[in-house]
Amino acid sequence: MDNPKTQFGRNVRRLREALGLTQEALGAAAGLDRSYVGGVERGERNPSLSTIAQLARALQAPVTQTMTSSGSCRPTLRIAERQRPFPSRIV
Repeated sequence: MDNPKTQFGRNVRRLREALGLTQEALGAAAGLDRSYVGGVERGERNPSLSTIAQLARALQAPVTQTMTSSGSCRPTLRIAERQRPFPSRIV
């Protein structure tokens, strides 16, 4: 199992490259320095939740897509669509 920082960095790099962005362009879009983006991609930085959200927004991706081990994002079901195994009455 990969270190979460390493996996996050891989996902950021994969998404950035898929958009055709340089580290500098991603940093500018996220309000971060290019060298910081590089450190995140290499798993050397421990970004805050705010920084993770900034990067996800700049990458036009949900935060979950930056965090999953496969880099993919499963579709989110609305609560009403989920099957709940709860009884109708709690005794």
